[in-house]
Amino acid sequence: MDMDRRQAKTQLDTIVGKNIRRERTLRNITRDDLAVLMNLTSSHMGLIERGERGATATTLVTLSKVLEVSTDSLLAAPEKPIDEDVLDSEWPEVAAEANRMKIKSYMNILSASDLEVVISLIYGLIKVK
Repeated sequence: MDMDRRQAKTQLDTIVGKNIRRERTLRNITRDDLAVLMNLTSSHMGLIERGERGATATTLVTLSKVLEVSTDSLLAAPEKPIDEDVLDSEWPEVAAEANRMKIKSYMNILSASDLEVVISLIYGLIKVK
């Protein structure tokens, strides 16, 4: 592989890794939790997020489903970094949406019986009529 192609691959791997981390952070999902959802080791997930290892097409498609984003958004250059402290202090509505996304991600992996238990708990907590 010539130098230009190698540099382009390294740059793309870095962009994809940053996008994955941004989307994971927005959803308040830990790297370990994402690795479990992806059936990868945490260290492998870390390599991908740091751009030290490229994600396969299959991994990108699975990530897009788990994170509920398009594969295009994982491949695009990020517009602006996410600062977790800013989410909590300056944009509580963004932090609340991130928590909703995290809950939805976890709900997607529950068994039917576990999902019923969680729904019962939620109904009990908020006293839905």
